[in-house]
Amino acid sequence: MPRKLYLHIGFPKSGSKSIQRAFFRYNGPLVRYLEIGRPTHSPSLFTIFSERRHQMGFYLANGVTPSEVDELKEDFKRRYREQIELDGKDMILSAEVAVFLQPPEVAAMKEYFSDFFDTIKVICYVREPIGFSGSNYQQDLRARFDRIAAPLPAYRDKLEKYLNLFPSKDVSVIENAAANLRGGSVVTDFANRIGVETQDVEDMRLNRSMSRLAGKLLLHFNRHGNPTSGSGRLDGAWHSFRMFLEETLEGSPLTLPAAMVQPQLDPSDLEWLNDATGIDFRAAAEPRSDGDEIVREFISEMENFDPDEVAALEHCLNLRGLRAEPEDGVLRMLEELFASFVKEAPVTDEASWRSRI
Repeated sequence: MPRKLYLHIGFPKSGSKSIQRAFFRYNGPLVRYLEIGRPTHSPSLFTIFSERRHQMGFYLANGVTPSEVDELKEDFKRRYREQIELDGKDMILSAEVAVFLQPPEVAAMKEYFSDFFDTIKVICYVREPIGFSGSNYQQDLRARFDRIAAPLPAYRDKLEKYLNLFPSKDVSVIENAAANLRGGSVVTDFANRIGVETQDVEDMRLNRSMSRLAGKLLLHFNRHGNPTSGSGRLDGAWHSFRMFLEETLEGSPLTLPAAMVQPQLDPSDLEWLNDATGIDFRAAAEPRSDGDEIVREFISEMENFDPDEVAALEHCLNLRGLRAEPEDGVLRMLEELFASFVKEAPVTDEASWRSRI
């Protein structure tokens, strides 16, 4: 019987984690999720098909050697094959990293899966550029970026290779907006597209926005604090530190003003997306007359803290059993808070990083 692979390729910040959590370990009568122990297939897919696998941030942070990465590549290929050959069902694979593969890497991935499946259905959800930029900037802060800048979607760079390498009838690019989604959510829409009953999967909305204050504090620490990467232990402490700030500090969500994003957008990229997929985001690139003033105000607010915000940070320290001294500034308090998580972070070894990949 002909088999299909449903290859969900992201787009970044467009509901991928919700799809992955909903379908993780799903095993229906006709289709199932490719099971490798984690909801996302991004690390395994990148390790198998990318020529840049040795530069993957996780491997560098945990001291994984190139030879160990190559061993992992072969292990992942073995596990993929075992899963695919387990039965004759259609399969689901979901990896946000797929849009970052280079065209030859996508071609190699297509060739690999074509040995097992008669049809590969590529499914991608894209978000409008202003919302994408704000959400992705939050992710940049989590990745220790130290600047105020608008990440850009680069639709053509991420999607054209799939439209060129796969038949147009097998590539679906959908705008991630409730009005365009079946059932109003990416999970329900995805389930409908692959023939899964929606009552069989749980629709979970993940990746809630960080507050503006949490974002400001992460930016300040990224700019002025001690280095927080270079070892698995420090990476673990960083994760706990920033999650604590995000969960403790509530308030208005961090967004980027449209006036900051609009001048950076490439109209030709939006024109290509409209021509290639029918999704029209071209109006997002229209500039505002008061844009410069709005951007200056935003940057000033991101770089300065009022007394209430300082008091909120002091409360964070108190929750950790720490006490801020009167002369302590924001940076000193953040450093003490981060140090408290470093003390608790376990020393990483091969067994610990292997359990997380």
